[in-house]
Amino acid sequence: MTKGDDMSSILQTPQTVTTANVPVRTPSVGTGGVAVRGQWLPSADQIADWSLDARIVHLFAEIGTPVVVPRNGELYAEDGQVDNLYRIESGVIRTCKILNDGRRQIDGFYMAGDIVGLEVGRRHQYCAEAVCRATLRAVRMRTVHAQIEAGGDLSCALWEMTARELLRSQQHILLLGRRSAQERVGCFLLALASRIAGRNVLETANVLFDLPMSRQDIADYLGLTIETVSRTFTQLEAMGVIALESARTVRLSNRAALREMNG
Repeated sequence: MTKGDDMSSILQTPQTVTTANVPVRTPSVGTGGVAVRGQWLPSADQIADWSLDARIVHLFAEIGTPVVVPRNGELYAEDGQVDNLYRIESGVIRTCKILNDGRRQIDGFYMAGDIVGLEVGRRHQYCAEAVCRATLRAVRMRTVHAQIEAGGDLSCALWEMTARELLRSQQHILLLGRRSAQERVGCFLLALASRIAGRNVLETANVLFDLPMSRQDIADYLGLTIETVSRTFTQLEAMGVIALESARTVRLSNRAALREMNG
């Protein structure tokens, strides 16, 4: 695995296939499928040729229920019953836990294309909230189980999702390990930029992107105080590593230095 792969998985390993990869427009004659109410439905043979991720996208698009969560709204509560699996279409979801002393620990940030709500047990270990207005599609867990029992390849997809969650958790632990505040913030920014701007864009100079989350969110994810995060942003800017165009807009001025922070 390359360093770039490590950094992108710090936040949440993305589902790289979006709805753009699943045909939804009426095709030309001879391509198969059926047009229903102006929307093209693929044939079974065409679905069979899709990748596993594309089939998951199709499943959520076909039987998923639309869900809208307002900014700072709750998608599900900690210790709540695991009823649904969600695929994010837009916005950002954070999973977090309030510790006994009142502090908040953010476990992860999930973005468009990510699956959220996957648990080992029957209860949610964290609550899920919208960082900004988020739209999702929900599929009932009993439907997921029925799909698996019917002999489909959804079980393979769930295994893949579980593996990605494990990798994300391992990378988060690594990030919170023996790293300085500058290294934590630097790695976070590089990983976030690769999620928002794309890995190919990161090869260009002066990548510019907006932070969807607040400084407090970043602090609670990185295990730092908000004062430390704000001070570290200022230090990285003084070093010429980043440029703060505004409170939420960041320009990566020296990606080589950021990659070095990742070790």
